[in-house]
Amino acid sequence: MDKNILKRVTKNILIRNVNRTNFKKQCLLIYVTRPFISNNITHPNYFKSKIINKCLFEEEYNVDVIYFEYTRKLNLKKYDLIIGMGEGYSKTYKRCREECKRIYLATGTCFVYSNYLETMRWVELFKRGKGYYGVNRFDIESDLILNIQSLYNSSAVILGGDNDWVRESYSWLNCKCYNVGSVSMINETIPVRNVDIQRCKRTILFLCGNGCIHKGLDLVIEVLSKKNEFTLYIIGNIDSGFKDSYSEELKSDRVKLFDYLDVNDDEFRNVVNKCGYIISMSCSEGTCTSVLTGMNLGLIPIVSKADGIRVGDCGFCMSKATEPELSRVLDEICMCDDKELLYMMHRAQEIVKFEYSKEAYYRKFKAALKDVIYGYEIGS
Repeated sequence: MDKNILKRVTKNILIRNVNRTNFKKQCLLIYVTRPFISNNITHPNYFKSKIINKCLFEEEYNVDVIYFEYTRKLNLKKYDLIIGMGEGYSKTYKRCREECKRIYLATGTCFVYSNYLETMRWVELFKRGKGYYGVNRFDIESDLILNIQSLYNSSAVILGGDNDWVRESYSWLNCKCYNVGSVSMINETIPVRNVDIQRCKRTILFLCGNGCIHKGLDLVIEVLSKKNEFTLYIIGNIDSGFKDSYSEELKSDRVKLFDYLDVNDDEFRNVVNKCGYIISMSCSEGTCTSVLTGMNLGLIPIVSKADGIRVGDCGFCMSKATEPELSRVLDEICMCDDKELLYMMHRAQEIVKFEYSKEAYYRKFKAALKDVIYGYEIGS
């Protein structure tokens, strides 16, 4: 089924008691419904929603599920716990019982800050003479004050980001915030690949979802156009306005452009085998799952703090996603020997396995949930 049709079908459905349980406590999960009616995996939220549901089941909640853009009227008085995001979550404010706990599921940086950061990206783009009317990632709220009230009066926030930079965007709130990170899109255990380091040590992969400017593809292309030793592979949704604005740069023999590829297919793996690095220059993320996907396949991450990932010793983390910072990192990469690069490739897979796997997400989310419900934290 076409994804847009499926979205329209699932947007306003209420899935009652998804686990068919008969517990005493009731929970409303406001996130995505597709994972509960389809096995088609197109986004990490498939895994995350299943893990969240498992945690709620283990804490003996009967779980109802709605989409985060749900618009129909709903009786919220029955629920002991509401956990979710979007306007569906905002509209629960002051409509549930006073003792009901409300947990905001923050998949990204706080929308107020994220919108400001993207605005500045577009301003700078126009200043460089590359401005165009194109796809953006602005979080446009129909009732801004209600959303702020709802968020501020949450019992807790569970953050999809995994560093202090993401957490800081929620520092104005009147509740506790928990970092739980995210998961890779790879739906299987990936062995360490046989790397041809000479072939891939000057080749970078960029996985682009919607919003090239938000994701920083413009900055990556402008820097790499001046670094003749590097080749860039781009996979994803590149809007026509971006292609027109950067038509000359995209014609370069050192830029390889692909449409969407399934990350679990051989064609995607063939591209990855030619690359040594995965890059993101996003202005704001929760945890950039495209980078996690690349790391899971042994690519060295090149990110900034705004990508919400703790890369440790497996890659390069810029303090800010700017052209001078990226240029500096690429010069640093050129100074690394093959042994250092191979070590970082191996470490990238290890870090995803231990910090950003489905098991790690379950462990962190379960600990945060128990702390909110019972007032103490279990595990680490």
